Amino acid sequence: MRDDFAVFITSHKRPNKQKTLDWLHKHRYSGKWYLVIDGMDETKEEYLQKYGDHVLVFDKEKQWKRTDTLNNTKHLAAVIFARQFVEEKAVEMGLKSFMVADDDISGFCARMPKGEKMARSKNVDADRMMDAFNNFLLGAGGVASISPGTQNLYMEGAKAINKFPRKASNAFFRNTAIKVDWKSAMNEDIITCVEYNRRGILMCTAMPICAETAKAGTGQAVGGMRATYDVMSDFERGFYAVIEDPSRCYLKMTKSKKGGYQFRIARDWKDGDPMILNERWRK
Repeated sequence: MRDDFAVFITSHKRPNKQKTLDWLHKHRYSGKWYLVIDGMDETKEEYLQKYGDHVLVFDKEKQWKRTDTLNNTKHLAAVIFARQFVEEKAVEMGLKSFMVADDDISGFCARMPKGEKMARSKNVDADRMMDAFNNFLLGAGGVASISPGTQNLYMEGAKAINKFPRKASNAFFRNTAIKVDWKSAMNEDIITCVEYNRRGILMCTAMPICAETAKAGTGQAVGGMRATYDVMSDFERGFYAVIEDPSRCYLKMTKSKKGGYQFRIARDWKDGDPMILNERWRK
């Protein structure tokens, strides 16, 4: 594994439940890796005892003072502060690229068309996957981030392979040469992608690999940002995107798995970002 790359796993109150790290070890990852926690984490000592020098502890208060959370309250229960710390730490460490990931990814699977469906293979070598993402990221100009897909993107079957979403979540392969400042206390993944794609700086998803979570959906598992999701309504969480891009982002009501209804972020992606025009329109 290349020496100028590292994996950073953001975590909170889950010292004994590291699904992403478990997958990396099981699938022969040989590179650098770190768990990123904040100094306010009540389980900090458990992390340090178990993982030692692989644990990076950051000052959440300090990060809050310098991060645009899109609100005027001291909202600290958010992953954005860990993401921003990783951005700065990767530059400090002299890395050319890195992956920042949530700690609850149960696996990275290969997804390719087979008839009308998307076949799924769990036989993914971690080092080869990292190399493939890095080769694209560092070889293509103007790409700030590229991510694996998420389970919801494959619902259309084989048609999904033609998608090239300009949004991402769960795991991000980042090019340190292109600076990214994460925004918003909630939905920072989608909102930051909205912001940078609007500027013409690509943050996108590659469909051949999917990052899977056992409890797909926001704020479902214990730990992480679960406490925030318990006290904040889906309307309030989603409205951060409307604040960021009111001309294109809006909330729509969808039916939930439990039978009720919930508000979700929607956006006019097609007309919202700079596009490459066909040569026939050139004058």
